[in-house]
Amino acid sequence: MFTMKKLVLAALAALLVPALCARADDFPYSVQYTVSGYAGTEALTNFPVLVRLAADSPTAFAYADCAMGGADLTFTDDGGNVIPREIDTWDTAGESLVWVCVPVVTNGTTFTMHYGSSNPGVAAAEDVWSRYAVVFHGGATIADATGHATVTPGDVTSSVSGGKVGGVMTKGNVAGFLYSNPVTSGALSDISAFSVSGWFKKSAGSSAVLASNKGKDEWAKNGFVALVEGGTYFSVGVGINNAGGHQGTTGKGALTVGKWGHLAFSYSKTATTLHSYFNGENIYSTTSAREIRDPGKANWTFGGFFDGNKNCFQGDMDELRVFNGVASADWIKAEHDSVANASFLTAGASSATVKPAITTTALMQDVDAFTMRATVVSVGTGADTCDLYFAYAPSGTSLPAWTLVASDRADGATATRPLTGLVEGATYDYAFMASNNLGHTVVNGGSFKTGLEFPRPDKNVAEFSRGAKFTVQGYAGTQELTNFPVLVRLSAGSPTGFSYADFYNPGDVPGADMCFLDAEGNAIPHEIDTWNTSGESLVWVTLPRMTNGTEFAMWYRSSKSGAAIDGGA
Repeated sequence: MFTMKKLVLAALAALLVPALCARADDFPYSVQYTVSGYAGTEALTNFPVLVRLAADSPTAFAYADCAMGGADLTFTDDGGNVIPREIDTWDTAGESLVWVCVPVVTNGTTFTMHYGSSNPGVAAAEDVWSRYAVVFHGGATIADATGHATVTPGDVTSSVSGGKVGGVMTKGNVAGFLYSNPVTSGALSDISAFSVSGWFKKSAGSSAVLASNKGKDEWAKNGFVALVEGGTYFSVGVGINNAGGHQGTTGKGALTVGKWGHLAFSYSKTATTLHSYFNGENIYSTTSAREIRDPGKANWTFGGFFDGNKNCFQGDMDELRVFNGVASADWIKAEHDSVANASFLTAGASSATVKPAITTTALMQDVDAFTMRATVVSVGTGADTCDLYFAYAPSGTSLPAWTLVASDRADGATATRPLTGLVEGATYDYAFMASNNLGHTVVNGGSFKTGLEFPRPDKNVAEFSRGAKFTVQGYAGTQELTNFPVLVRLSAGSPTGFSYADFYNPGDVPGADMCFLDAEGNAIPHEIDTWNTSGESLVWVTLPRMTNGTEFAMWYRSSKSGAAIDGGA
C-alpha cells in the first residue's frame, strides 16, 4: 500500500530579502565616548579627537559588524547631530584610528559612534580639520587632509605604519621636503596669526629645521623658522626683512634620537606673542616677538627650508599641522594628550551587549493582506522588557516613521501587525525595531509580495480569505496516480500561520468553510476525518492526478459554505 511520506507547505511569501532603511535608526550598534582626560579650562570648539578601535576594544566591538573599510562609521554629538570623522587607519587585524571633530570639548564631553548600517550618510572627512590650514598624516601617500594644500614630497617617503598615529613620513638629509601653499590658497587667513605643530622622531643629526617658510640662505630674512639646535633644545624665530634672528627657548625638553616628541609653536603679530611647547607643556613665551611684515615664502615646509637642504631634519614625522590662528595652551596640550594619553578618552561597551534581539516573519492572510510578526529573542543585557515598533512601504521607497506595536515585551513574547488593503501583486519592504532603555535594534525583515501564485476559488461562489499551498514531495513511484486520496494534517501553526480561530464557528460546524483546488483551479473533493481544534485534524483530499511535485491549495475562512463546489471524497 502506498503511503505519503510528507506534505510540505510552500512559503506563501518570497524568502525575505533585506531591505535598506536610510535613517539614523538603521544603526544596530553604538558606543558612547567620554572625554575624561582633558586638563584645560577652555571649551575647545571643533577639536579633532582620536578614537582607537580594535577587536573587543571598546568592549564587544567587532570589525565583522562594520562595513568594509569602516565606511559605515558615523559619529554624533550629545545632541544626536552627525559630526565629521576621518578614518586615518583601518586595520581589521589590529588597531584602527579615526579622527572625530567634536563641536565642543570640555572634560566630560560625550559623543557616540554608530556602526552596522548599510546607508549611513557620513559627513565629509575634510570637515574634521575646519580649524586648520594644513594637516599631513603619514600613510600610503602624502596628502593634505584639509584639501587645501599642494604637496611635493621631495625626499620625504611615507608608509602606512610606524608613525605616532598610524602611518609615518620619513625625511632624509638631502634637498627636498614637504610643502604647501596655505596663504595663497586661502586656507591660512594671513601670516599675522598662526600655529605650527607636529610629532617628530630624530634618527640622526644635530641642528635641524622642523618647520619654516624661509629659504636656506634667509636666516635673517622675513619669515618663520622652528628648529632643534644642538640636538637638545628648540629655537623659534620670526624676523623683519634683513633684521631677523631667532628667539631661543630655554633648555626644557629634548628631542632625542629614536623617541617621539610633540612640538608646537604659536605666533601673533597683533599681540607680539610667541610661544613654544614640548609634549604639551609650555617651554618658552615672549610678549615682544618680532613682527613678520609679509608672508615670506609662499610655501611652507616641514623638515627643511623651502629652497635648499641646509639643516634638514633627519627622521620620522607625523601629524604635521598649521593651525589657522593662535592655538591656545589648552588646545596644544589637548593635541598632545589626545594622542599620547590613553586616559584622554573613555569608551563605554558596544551596545551589541545591551540591545534587544528579535526575529521577524511575514504571514499571508489574503491576496491583499499580511500579518507581520516579531518575536523577542532577548530584551538585552540589563533590561527587563523592550518595546516593538514597525514600519513598511512599497519596495524602492523609504520606510516611514516607526509605529509602536507593543510595549514592555519580555523574552519569548511576540507582537503582530496586520496589514490590509494592500495592492495585489505588489512587493513591500518591512522592518521591526526593538528598543529598551539602553539602546535599540533594527531588523530589516525583508520583502513580501501580495497575491498567491496558485489558483483561488471564484469569489462569486465563496468569499475565502485564507489560503495555503501543499506540495507532494514524498512520492517515490513513477506512475501518475489518478483520483488518489491524500491525507492532510492540520494543527495550530501547521501549516505556518494556520489557526482554527480563522474558521467561522470552527467548533459548531467543523471545517464547513473549507475547500481544496488543484493546480488548474478546479475544486476537488475532501472529507474531514477528524476535527480537533485543540490538537490535530485530519482531512482526506482526492487529487485528480498525482506525481511527485504535484501542488494543490486549501482555502478557508468563508462566510458561505464551500460544499457547493466541493463534492464528496
